[in-house]
Amino acid sequence: MHLKPVLRALLATTAGLALYAPCAHAAETSIARPFLYATPADIEALKKKLPTRPDMPKTGAIHLRIKPTLLGATDPAGSVIFGDFNKQGALSIRYLKDADGQTATNIQARLVKADGTEAFNLGWRVPTDGELRLIIRYDAAGTVRIYVNGSATAVDCGKELKCDNTGWKPAAQNYYFVGRKGQQIAEFYVEDSATQTRVWDGTNIDWEVGAAYFDLADHIGPGVAKDASGCKIESMPSGATDVCNVAKAGRVAIADTAQNLAFAYRLTGDPVYWDAAKNYVDVILKMANYNEYDANGKVVNTGFTVGGEWAQSARVAALGILYDWFYDLWSEARRAEIRKAIADNIRADDPKGMMDLIGMNCGPNGKLTQPTEANWTELKCVTDPDIARYYIMGHNASAMAGTAIGLLAIVDDDARVRPLLDQIYGHLVNGLLPARKDISIDGGHHTLFSYGSTVGEVIERLIMWRRARAAHGQASPELEQDWIPRLVFPFIDGLRADGTYPASGDYFATTVDGNNIGYMALAAATSAKFTVPGSTLENARGIATAFYEDQIAGKRSRANAQALWDALYFPGTKAARVTLDPTTRKLASHYSIAGNVFMRNSWDFANAALLDFKSTSFASENHQHLDQNSFSLYYKGPLLLDSGYGNYGTAHWHNYYRRTIAHNTIVVHDPAESYTYRDEGKTVPASNDGGQWFTCEANVDNGGKAYPTREEIKSRNGNVLDGVDEFEDGYTYSYVSANAGKAYLSPSRCHQAPDAKGSIAHRYRLHPQDGFRRQIVYLRAKDKRTGADLPPTILVYDRVNSPYKLPAVSLLHTAKMPRTFQKPTPSDTSASRYTVPGPKNAPLVVRNDDAMVTIEPLLPARAYVTLAGGAPGDGSSCAAPATNTSTDNCRFTVRDANGVWTNYPVEPADAKETPDFGAWRIEIGGVPETTRDDAQYQYFLNVMRVAEHDLRDDAPQDNQAVLLPIVAGGTHAVQLDRETAESPVVVFNGNFPDAEEYQWKPAADCTSTPFIAIGGVPNATYGQSYSNGVCILKRGGTGVQLKSSAKGVIQRLPAL
Repeated sequence: MHLKPVLRALLATTAGLALYAPCAHAAETSIARPFLYATPADIEALKKKLPTRPDMPKTGAIHLRIKPTLLGATDPAGSVIFGDFNKQGALSIRYLKDADGQTATNIQARLVKADGTEAFNLGWRVPTDGELRLIIRYDAAGTVRIYVNGSATAVDCGKELKCDNTGWKPAAQNYYFVGRKGQQIAEFYVEDSATQTRVWDGTNIDWEVGAAYFDLADHIGPGVAKDASGCKIESMPSGATDVCNVAKAGRVAIADTAQNLAFAYRLTGDPVYWDAAKNYVDVILKMANYNEYDANGKVVNTGFTVGGEWAQSARVAALGILYDWFYDLWSEARRAEIRKAIADNIRADDPKGMMDLIGMNCGPNGKLTQPTEANWTELKCVTDPDIARYYIMGHNASAMAGTAIGLLAIVDDDARVRPLLDQIYGHLVNGLLPARKDISIDGGHHTLFSYGSTVGEVIERLIMWRRARAAHGQASPELEQDWIPRLVFPFIDGLRADGTYPASGDYFATTVDGNNIGYMALAAATSAKFTVPGSTLENARGIATAFYEDQIAGKRSRANAQALWDALYFPGTKAARVTLDPTTRKLASHYSIAGNVFMRNSWDFANAALLDFKSTSFASENHQHLDQNSFSLYYKGPLLLDSGYGNYGTAHWHNYYRRTIAHNTIVVHDPAESYTYRDEGKTVPASNDGGQWFTCEANVDNGGKAYPTREEIKSRNGNVLDGVDEFEDGYTYSYVSANAGKAYLSPSRCHQAPDAKGSIAHRYRLHPQDGFRRQIVYLRAKDKRTGADLPPTILVYDRVNSPYKLPAVSLLHTAKMPRTFQKPTPSDTSASRYTVPGPKNAPLVVRNDDAMVTIEPLLPARAYVTLAGGAPGDGSSCAAPATNTSTDNCRFTVRDANGVWTNYPVEPADAKETPDFGAWRIEIGGVPETTRDDAQYQYFLNVMRVAEHDLRDDAPQDNQAVLLPIVAGGTHAVQLDRETAESPVVVFNGNFPDAEEYQWKPAADCTSTPFIAIGGVPNATYGQSYSNGVCILKRGGTGVQLKSSAKGVIQRLPAL
C-alpha cells in the first residue's frame, strides 16, 4: 500500500501539532490529573455548582418555605426536596408519590434514627396556590420538634401522631435535591442553634444540577459500581451492551463504565468507585489470556484480538480513563501493567482482516511495530497509514478516538507511544475533520438521523483533545471548527411530535433527549460566532438554547445525570432564549452537500406535519442508503415512511433495508439486471429491486467506491450525484427539485467502455444527466376563522427519462394497509400482492395513529396501482429466504436474484419494532407489472392531503384534484379542488430546461386566480394572459406581469 501524496503531505504537517514534550517516567511529570475530558479546575468549577455537604450541627434547625407544583411529565413521582429518604440517621423531605390532585399535592417529612426506626413521618397536603413553611428543630439530647406554617407550637407527636421524637441524632446527611419543575423555594437553610449561624443556605441552589447529582450519586453511580465490582473474567457475559462483557462489547458499555466510575468518584469521593475501578481494570488486564470458543468448543480467537476494533478501542479507552482519573491511587507497578495492556491491545493483530486497531490506525494491510517487550522502542505504523478512504465513515474515527484516549493517558509516562498518538492527531485535523466539514459545512449529514447523531461524540472528543492539550500548555486553534455549531439545526428542523426523528439511513432508536443531540445544541448555544441558513446569528444561538432547555433537557427525567456532563463540557453562558417561530427560523430548510430538506407547517412540534426529503450529492455504503430523491411524511405518527430496520450486514440489510425498494422513491426494474455484493470476501447474488446502485464490481474504476475519499465525493466518478438543484421557502409554500439520474448505475453495464462519442450514458438505467427529476411543492394553509395552522397539501411530481424504455414504478410505504374505494383483488397470492381495480386513478387513504393522508395519483394518466405487504398474523403469505422460513411476514418483499418476490424479514426476528417498521407498499406504475413500457419519458404526480384522522375505514371514490388539459408539451397543471374554479392551480414544467412558457386550460380566467408555477427561468419577468380558454404564462409575454423568484418560481398565492 502506498500513501497518497496529498495525504502524505498532510500528515507531514502534523509535526507542528505535536501534543507536548514527552516525559520518560511518571516521577518527572508535573501535569495535574485528570486531563482527559476534564482537568481538576474543570471538576472544581462543577463542584461549586453542586450542593455542599456540611456536617449537621449537634443542635440545629432546618428551615424550608416552599410553594409546590403538581407532578410534571419528567418529574420523578417521589422527588426528594431535601435529604436522603433511605439513609439511617438522616432527614428527608419529599413529595409523596402519586398523591396529587388537581390543585394540591402532598409533602412528607421523615427522620430516621440510627437503628432504622422512625422519629418522625409526617405529611401535609399543600394547595399549589399556597405554600408550606417548615422548621425542624433538634437538640443535643435527640429531641425533635416540627413547626408548621409559622405556628409557635410544635406538632404534638406523641398524642396526635404516635411517633417517637426522642433519641434522634444527626448522622452524615446526604444533601440531595430533586424537587419538581416549576416549584418556588422562598427559604431553605440549615442553622446551627448553638451559634445562631447558617451552616448551609440552599435558597438559591441550582435544582437542575442538584437533581442530576442525585441521579449520579444515588442511582447511576452505585449501579455502575455494583456491576463493575461484580465482573469476573471466568464468567464473561455475552450481551452486546453488558458492562462485564469486556471481550466483545463496545464503547457504550466499556468506556462509558470507566467514565461513570471516574466521574462519580471525583464528585463524591466515595471509595466504592475506586474499588470498582480496580476490579474493572483487573478484568480487562486478564483479557490477555482469554480464549474465545465457537459452538463446538474450538478456540477461534485469543487475548486482546477478541472483539476486534469495536471492543479493543473500548478497552483501551476505559484503561486510559481509569489510569488518568485514578492516577495517584495506582501503584507504579499497576500503572506499568495498564500501560502494557494499552499497548498490547493496540498492537493485537487479528490475521483475518483489518477490523482491529492496527487496520483502523494504519489502514488495510497496515502493520504496527511488533517488537519483543524487552526492546521495543516506539509504537508506530511501519506501513503508510493511508485511511483516506475511511475519513467519511465512523468506525475508524471511533477506533482512533479510543486508541488516542489510552495513549494520551500514558504518553507522559511512556514516550514510546508518541509516534502513533501524533499520527492519530494528524488524521484528525488533516482528514477526519476536513471530511466532516466537506459534508456538514451547513450542518447536514448523509446518514441522518441515527448515525448522524453520533457527531455529538465528535464534539465530546474535541473537548477531550482540547483539554488534554491545554493541560500540557498547547493551544488547539485547528480544533475550532466553524461548522460544529450548525450541526444541531437538522435535529431541530427534523424533530417529530413524539420526540423521535425520521428513520432515514441505518436507524436505531434516536430521541431528542439523547446526550449527543444535547452536546450539539450546547455547542451552538455557547458558541461565540457562527452562521446558519434560515436564522440570524443571535436567533440561531438563542434557538439552540431554547431547543436544549425545552426539547432536550425538558424531555429528560428531572433526575438525569447527563446534565452534569453537559455542565462539565459546556461551562460557558448559553445565549438568551429565542422562541422558535416563522420569524426567527424558516419553516423549511436545505442542507446542501448532504441533501437534507425539511418542510413543516408549524414550529408547534406536537401538531406539525413534517416532510423530510433527501437527495445527497454523493453516494457511499456505510450507513447511507440507496434512497436518493426519497421522502417521508409524519403527522401525529408516521404516514409515509422509510421501511425496514437495520441490523448491519444481514440479508434483510443487503437485500431490502438499504435498497431503493424500501424507500419512497422510484424503481426501474430490468429482469436482465444482476446485483451482487461482497460478504466476507465472496460475491453474493443480491435482490433485483430495480433500484439505485453505485459500485461496479466488474471494474471498480467505472463505478463508485463503497468508501470514497474526500476527492471522490467531489470529483467525477460513480460517487458524485447531482442532488438538490433548487430549493425555496416562500412561507405559503416550500419547493425542492432534485435529480437522481446518476444514482441508477447498471451493475451489469457499468464496466462497458464509452461509446464513439465518449459518452457513458449507456452504463445507467436512467439518463445520468436528467434521468429522475423529482419536484415537491408543500402548500401551507391556515384556518380563516381562528388563524390556526392547518395540515398541508403536498404535490410530488416526477419526470423519468429511461433511454432503455424500462418501466418506472413510484413507491410509497405505510404502516397500515391503505384503503381504496374498491376492494383490492389478489394479483399474486404467493407474494401478498393486490391490484387496485377500477378504470380511474382513484385515491388511496393511509391512516395511522391520529392522522391520515389521502393520496390522489393523477399521473400516470392510467395508473396501475398495486398494494404489497402484510404483517405477521394478518393472513398474508409469501416466499421467504433460506435463512428465515417464516412465510406469514410479507412486509419486506423484493424480487430475489431469480426474479421471485421474496420477503427478507428483519434479523434478529425478535428485533423491537419501531413506528417506522412499515407493513405495506403502494406501487404506482404506468403499465401492468409484467409489461415493458414503450415510453422513454414517464411522469408521476401525486397530490397528498394531510388531515386529522376521520375515524373511518374507507376511501372516497374520486379525487378532489383534477389534472387540467395539456395545451403545449411539457406543462402539467393541477387544479387542487375540481369543484371550485377559483381554487389554486399548481403548474409543473415537464421539460428538463427551465420553462420559457407554460400553457394550460383552466376552468376559468386565470389572470386573477391563485397559482404557483415551478421550473421557470430564475429572476425573469413573465406575462400571464387568458385567451380562447387557454392560460398562457410566458417569459416576456403580455398581460399580468409577474417576476419569477431566484429559483424560478412564479406564483400568485394568497398570503397566510
